[in-house]
Amino acid sequence: MKFTKYFIFLFFFLSVNAHIIPIRIQQYNFDALRPDSYRDYAECLSALYHCKRSNSTASFGTHIGITDDDEEVDEKTTSCERRQRPKIAPPGTVKLNDTLYIQPNPVSNKEYRKFLAFMEISYSKEVRDSLDNLPLYGVNYEDFQKYMRLAGNDDELLGRMKIRLDLPLSWKMDMNEYFNSSPYRTNPVIYIRVDQTQEYCKWMTRMTMYLYAHLSKNEKQRKKFYTRVEYRLPSPEEWDLVFETFSENIITNKSILPYNPALTYPAVQPKRRLMFYYLPENVSEITSADSIAIGLSWQNRDTTASLNNRVRYYRPSDWISFRCICQILEY
Repeated sequence: MKFTKYFIFLFFFLSVNAHIIPIRIQQYNFDALRPDSYRDYAECLSALYHCKRSNSTASFGTHIGITDDDEEVDEKTTSCERRQRPKIAPPGTVKLNDTLYIQPNPVSNKEYRKFLAFMEISYSKEVRDSLDNLPLYGVNYEDFQKYMRLAGNDDELLGRMKIRLDLPLSWKMDMNEYFNSSPYRTNPVIYIRVDQTQEYCKWMTRMTMYLYAHLSKNEKQRKKFYTRVEYRLPSPEEWDLVFETFSENIITNKSILPYNPALTYPAVQPKRRLMFYYLPENVSEITSADSIAIGLSWQNRDTTASLNNRVRYYRPSDWISFRCICQILEY
């Protein structure tokens, strides 16, 4: 298959060819970066993974609309129809409106650990600047991978992005067990600071733009993806729109969720399609407004409060998490 050599995993692509990575990096457990579920990624990335795992005869491009030979549009398709053809949703998001997409669940422990694992391998200022200035298409994966391995990481930034594991929880468990144990891998990441959420959003933006530039061999293929996107924290007003749009996706019956001793809940997702879900009495979520979170957390005692309840917070806590919204900056 023409696309076989392009099998990559966005959040951990440096794990391939680990035998040529310096010894210091070889010691990292790369298996922890491998996807284990369809629900962890946007449809295009998951399709890529499953296509490889199942030895499917169909190429990855078939799954996301890029064919091996970049087939011409049917002659009966008008230029107007071509322009209006919907583009592929940014990774790990569901559509909110024409310019906004949102992650279906709060960022999980597992997703944040993958962010930290990537930073341990290669995320220096030089790498970040390069990712911010990539061409729109035609980026060679192998060449860029070699460059990133040589550029190294940023220990100071990595240190600031790490979650403190010595903090107490409000239930019978320590933070290290909650953050690193498999039973809580899809539970929301907690004790998260605003600057950490912002850096995570920047990383998602950079990885998405890199993915688009790599998967697109030419300008025509690049048009299947949005030209420029930005992951960031949602505003309180955007959360109002979220609750209005996904009013039927509010889960109040907690009995359908698997039991775990934590006071937070694991992510909820069907197996074949990403969908937005909100769980009251789970976590309040950080917004772009200063010191304002939104939603009902497990500690909320006001049964009359609305879902878009504004909550003021003063420090990271075990009842606060976050998710990203993705804005289409250029169609």
